[in-house]
Amino acid sequence: MTERTLSRRALLGAATAAVAGLSSLSSNARATSVYKREKIRDIWRGRRGTTIWMDLDTSPFPHKNKPWGDPTTIVFVPHHFRVRGTYRVDTIVHFHGYRDTADDAMKRHQLREQLDDSRQNAILVIPQGPVRAEDPSFGKLDEPDGMLNFLTEVRKTLQSPRLQAQMKASGIPNVARIGKLILSAHSGGFAALTKCIQHGGYDIQEIYLFDALYGRTPVFADWLASDYHNNKGQLRRKLISFYADKPVIKANERLIRELGRRGVSTVNGLGEGAISKQAMTEERAIFIRSQSAHQRVSWSTNALRDCLYASSLERRLKSTWFQDRHAPRRIEHRK
Repeated sequence: MTERTLSRRALLGAATAAVAGLSSLSSNARATSVYKREKIRDIWRGRRGTTIWMDLDTSPFPHKNKPWGDPTTIVFVPHHFRVRGTYRVDTIVHFHGYRDTADDAMKRHQLREQLDDSRQNAILVIPQGPVRAEDPSFGKLDEPDGMLNFLTEVRKTLQSPRLQAQMKASGIPNVARIGKLILSAHSGGFAALTKCIQHGGYDIQEIYLFDALYGRTPVFADWLASDYHNNKGQLRRKLISFYADKPVIKANERLIRELGRRGVSTVNGLGEGAISKQAMTEERAIFIRSQSAHQRVSWSTNALRDCLYASSLERRLKSTWFQDRHAPRRIEHRK
């Protein structure tokens, strides 16, 4: 079942027609007013779950200091998702890389499919950064409390009666709040992720980097080390970095050295088929050498899926992934 709602262009056109004969200034004001009342732009219920295209006030753009103006944020809720007794909605936020869009990255990297296959009880959120540009900024998400404000608006929009009716059992009731937060990034998306670490306003449990560590290694080291020493008996913060390109290899080596100086143990030097499921689950800092091309690192060997399998998220559905947990992670290629 597919529901198509008015696009931004259609809304602006309808508003303009409705006020025909008035001044252009009045028309623009009316169009802006109509547009701001509609945050849900499109809904698609597929075989695996519900995908919602939103235009949010707290999306990265538009932003006063940047030319980008696309306010899109995409949210995917698997059909198997359920809000349980804790009323917490565990959330994965993914930052796309350079020369990309949220929609293209979601499809090409099979982000929805990997979350669904992991059977984890969580939702996926993909904000639109600079459209097909070489720009590391993510506008409002780079600002203090940007992630907190963003997650709050995402949650409130998902709780609208319209979406409750669409998603049925996988809907998000008004009493629910955001729970655990996992951030992932591909390529240039790492820069926005570091801003969220530094001052996003919401605690991050895990970080996944898919050929995405090009610098700012002290930010990641400080984030992991502070929690590592304060909560050594608990598995809370965790970082998994898949790396392939030469510049990324050097940055990963720097981060490994920095974590060593801070007394944080690491698992490194292993290829994708060498790390065990147990190590991927229990270790705090994991560095995996990928043989995949840069654009394929996050999906061709189910890297995101397996990070989620091994995560601290609370699974609702049973899985066989942990059978033979001491054996090397089995590589399963996606098409």
